[in-house]
Amino acid sequence: MADCPKNQCSLNHSPDFQYKFDNIYNEEITKRYDKHEIQRLSSAKRDIRERKIGAGRPFKLDLKDRFVMLLV
Repeated sequence: MADCPKNQCSLNHSPDFQYKFDNIYNEEITKRYDKHEIQRLSSAKRDIRERKIGAGRPFKLDLKDRFVMLLV
């Protein structure tokens, strides 16, 4: 890792790995995320809200990056 420029190092993996990851992400995660997020924010524990759904701070990372962080 010391040989590559800062922020330009990448993992050595096969295109097959990338294809499998993208396939799982596109078919499973993106389909379920919106439904789960609305269900999570509308739970009975959150009936008394100070702000409307979606009015909080936006995530710094997109969904795909957060999914990778979960796996790591």
